[in-house]
Amino acid sequence: MKNDADQIMKQLKPILDALPTPVLVMDDEYNLLVKTESACPALKGNLRPFINKPSGADGESSGGGDVVVAIGDRNISGTLSTVGTMKVLILSDTFCHGKGGPSPGKRGKTDFGAGDTDIIYTSDAMKLTVDLANRSSGIDATILLSGETGVGKTFLAQYIHNKSHRNKAPFVPINCGAIPIALLESELFGYEKGAFTGADRAGKAGLFEIAIGGTVFLDEIGEISKDIQVKILHAIEEKRIIRVGGLEPINLDIRLIAATNKDLSKMVKDGDFREDLYYRLNVISFTIPPLRDRKDDIVELAQYYLKANNRKYNLNKELDAAVLDILIKYDWPGNVRELQNSVERMVVMSEGDVIAERDVPANIISFVKSEIFNNPEQERGSLKNEKNMLERELIQQALSECKSIRKAASKLGVSHVTLLRKMERLNLRSRN
Repeated sequence: MKNDADQIMKQLKPILDALPTPVLVMDDEYNLLVKTESACPALKGNLRPFINKPSGADGESSGGGDVVVAIGDRNISGTLSTVGTMKVLILSDTFCHGKGGPSPGKRGKTDFGAGDTDIIYTSDAMKLTVDLANRSSGIDATILLSGETGVGKTFLAQYIHNKSHRNKAPFVPINCGAIPIALLESELFGYEKGAFTGADRAGKAGLFEIAIGGTVFLDEIGEISKDIQVKILHAIEEKRIIRVGGLEPINLDIRLIAATNKDLSKMVKDGDFREDLYYRLNVISFTIPPLRDRKDDIVELAQYYLKANNRKYNLNKELDAAVLDILIKYDWPGNVRELQNSVERMVVMSEGDVIAERDVPANIISFVKSEIFNNPEQERGSLKNEKNMLERELIQQALSECKSIRKAASKLGVSHVTLLRKMERLNLRSRN
């Protein structure tokens, strides 16, 4: 009978995947049998702990009708039906929304366009930043983006460009700190033939010239010398440039976005940055918060990069819940870039299909353990917390050793229903 059921599920899978909405098929004990590709990847194993009646509704969710599927602090509305010995759950949406119903802007999977990345966020801090980016994209005023290394300043500048009326013209990113000082002027403004020894005989257009009609993004603007600062100020004020060794001015029609991980206002006070250029750049300014100040985004970002690397390396790995907990507790000095690289490393270096604590980079583990040692009250404390930690450990061990939740309940000496309730309370799910 089991082989027949498995065969039916295999035949049913391509049919379900063709449907526009996410669908999950379970047995009479809510164990997942098959689901569409569009269903939330966190839904697996026994789904009973995830399924609830909507707020204000009476009765148990097992009777069918409208339900809410809860994953952490996110909800998906759906309809539960019974077909023979199977239960069919039809979801209203592919993604998981925050409490209180759908809020597309809140989830924030913002497509930059073909070949570009997405802004993934759920936190209020990042929502404010993206809202400011949306509002500023509609005007041509100069923008100054601030934030630590790795927070995504280039991504946000690209997003602003793609949302603007200049999105059909070039977006030209320039890392001012990566170009030698001696070459920066000719790279930015171009040069005429014979302008200096080693110059191209035909001359060369500068990056400002290449960007005409589009957007110039000056990353690490705090690294440029005073001489170049003067020339950039002139380009902004006069809306024209002159190539190195040239005489004819070239009119500019560009949008300028600058970014820095330094405190430019302090650099102005210290005499390291021109005050007039600072005010020219600082027409619209906002700071991208570091990842440690928007921990709500960490799980979403980690899962996003996990999927990307699974596609890249043709794998099907997943992150253990303990790993996600470690990632949340880490401080992320390298911000989103460090998280992206760490997830790729774990995907590549882990041996099994489940990325476990042993696969987490040593520097992350060391930091988290140090924080727990120095601040034990954050991990320990009340007797209730200690009891929950012990229960979670025992249940996880039983679930990993047993082939079903019923067998795990028997091993633990509790009823099937009791174990399901404990799993729901502790936000645990079976992998079987």
